[in-house]
Amino acid sequence: AALAEMAGALKANMREGLLPSGGKVHWRMAVLSGAALSMMVRRDKRVDQETAALFLLGLNSDILPMRQMCRAVLPALFICAEVPEGPSDEMEVETTSEDTEMSDAPGGGLLTPASFDAPLDRDFPGPFFDPVWSGWARAPRGASALGKGPAAAAAAAAAQEALASPEWVQGVIDKVSQDHRLSGDERAEGSKSGAAAGMPLASAAVQAAWALRISFPRTSATPLSDSFSLNNMLTFAGLARAVGPAVVAAVWGPLTTAIEAKSDRELQCTAAEVVAGLHVGSHAWAPSDTGVMSAKLSELLSATLPATEPGSVDFWAMGLRYMVCNRDPRRTPWLSKLAASLTSTAPDAKSSDISRGLKMQQALMMEYAWRGLPLAREVALGSNMHLGGTSKTVREEAGRGLVLIAKSLLPRQDGSAQSPSTATEISSWLLPLLPQLHTAYLAAPLDATTQAGLELKGKIEGVLYFLIHALRLGHGRAVGGVLPAALPLMLAVQDASDREFAQVGLVALQLASASVPHPAVAAALVTQAEAALSSESWRVRRAALTVAGELAHAAPLDAPLAARVHALVDPALGDVQIEVRQQASQVMAGLLRSAPPATLQAMLARAPKGRRRGKVAAPEASEQDRAGALVKRHAKVLAVAAAILSTPTELPEWMADAVTSLCALNDEDPLIRSSITKAVGEFRKSHEDMWPQVRMTWTEDQLRLVSESSGTQSYFS
Repeated sequence: AALAEMAGALKANMREGLLPSGGKVHWRMAVLSGAALSMMVRRDKRVDQETAALFLLGLNSDILPMRQMCRAVLPALFICAEVPEGPSDEMEVETTSEDTEMSDAPGGGLLTPASFDAPLDRDFPGPFFDPVWSGWARAPRGASALGKGPAAAAAAAAAQEALASPEWVQGVIDKVSQDHRLSGDERAEGSKSGAAAGMPLASAAVQAAWALRISFPRTSATPLSDSFSLNNMLTFAGLARAVGPAVVAAVWGPLTTAIEAKSDRELQCTAAEVVAGLHVGSHAWAPSDTGVMSAKLSELLSATLPATEPGSVDFWAMGLRYMVCNRDPRRTPWLSKLAASLTSTAPDAKSSDISRGLKMQQALMMEYAWRGLPLAREVALGSNMHLGGTSKTVREEAGRGLVLIAKSLLPRQDGSAQSPSTATEISSWLLPLLPQLHTAYLAAPLDATTQAGLELKGKIEGVLYFLIHALRLGHGRAVGGVLPAALPLMLAVQDASDREFAQVGLVALQLASASVPHPAVAAALVTQAEAALSSESWRVRRAALTVAGELAHAAPLDAPLAARVHALVDPALGDVQIEVRQQASQVMAGLLRSAPPATLQAMLARAPKGRRRGKVAAPEASEQDRAGALVKRHAKVLAVAAAILSTPTELPEWMADAVTSLCALNDEDPLIRSSITKAVGEFRKSHEDMWPQVRMTWTEDQLRLVSESSGTQSYFS
């Protein structure tokens, strides 16, 4: 009785707050009452028709926080209505049903790539395997909401009454698109977690409980768009789940009208949310009704997706992701086939059309993962061809897509006689291609204004984008076998006159060095770096030192690898090019942090002695000899500077002698003085917090030398 009285008061407050004008309750009170009522519905009180009608009416409210709350609550409300009373209300994991089962028979295991290899041109009869869904997330197929109990019938009746009003349907769609137009603190769906600005904490808690219960979606991929609202999509999914196929007739007219406004980004986002919601909600319908709905959506999307404008591609891509999330890919072969047809390899195809199709395919591959073998095989050849396209955007999208394709095409031990992915294994096309590209690049510089040169640049850049995205997305193990073959190409492009192109290669080799999956691969990369140090290009030699340093940092406990890297970097301190020497000093500073004390002392022992005043170089010394002597002296200074910079947060006993040994060098070449000033300045900045200790432990002569060498300290230094 107390619960009923409380619910009645909350509903009265919410009803008054929904009045267009003249209500006696402030809208904030109405929103908080609705949030409290939603919490009661989840546990303490079954859903009734009046409660469901109030939340549905709130979707068309003029109050922004009210609309936010209702979108967060309604999906959970519809699910709660379907849950029977009693102990079965607790969390249960679904295992088998009439169209979902797991077989342990030989060759019948469903969790292998071969078992998901169903042709895209025909329907798969089953059985299906969906990722684990909780008991709340799935309704019995073929049973309408009206037959699931009093609470479900009440919610369905309220939804039918709301959908019977064309004004309400149009108003809800208009309000959703209106909220997408807001920005800043007024944005309707402003945060990735769903708790938008102004949303009461109670309704945010309801939404979090809903997301946890339904386990939707379970993916680690980054969202393609922050504007696409999961709340909006699940609201329409809840309506479709409760009412059944009758929802299509109610929303189809406003939906097609919104889709026709191609230049209106907000309406396109709303349409993508509605389409995804209808598809997700149809999972609970009878198989025949689901098939009819799929055919209707297939016809709609076949006309919509190829004509989507660039600003709306991410919205539809997110919609595709949610349509297939947590579902067996064999349930939606029509959607996979549609995505595969969105790209063209024709020479006259527009780059914007190709890029749009690649993004749509990526959206499905993100969710399918290794279960998307048929789609991956279908689009692999096209993506390979686009990898060397003339458009940089297409090359980058093709590289990103091939990462997802490679994840599906990698061979697995499935117990079958013939692996379905052996022919398209990543190394089968990449390993022969990398040496070819390297040889062609060395034979013909890319700065030649020829069509062949531009095509070669496009192919190289496409392969580098593929490796970059693979390593950034954490698939280093998938491409680890080709990294030693790819490193010579990454190093070679460092000498390109197009510095933007060279930067792509630099990013690729930095990621490759920091993402080594196996010690054998690291050893092979060090071998490549050793060979690159004999290159005539100083940019290549400098990049090889970068690789060596990253490899040492990626495996700090591998003593043999660290010794090889140290032996590689040490001679580079005396390179003829100043940029290479400076890079070697920076890398050496990092290596000395974990090096044995004897190695550090050996570096400090290289400190050069000061020149005697008035001493003049021997007249018989040639210009080449004087340059060589300068390089050797500079190398000694850089060795000591590396030792000083290797301890940026400590003050060992040898630090005073090391710093002052550089400060005492007078009458030096400007090149050497510049390196000394920089090293001493870096020491002062890194030890600024310890300067009182320096003043107490160092002598006055040492402090004077440091002050004279580093100059006057200022904020900008």
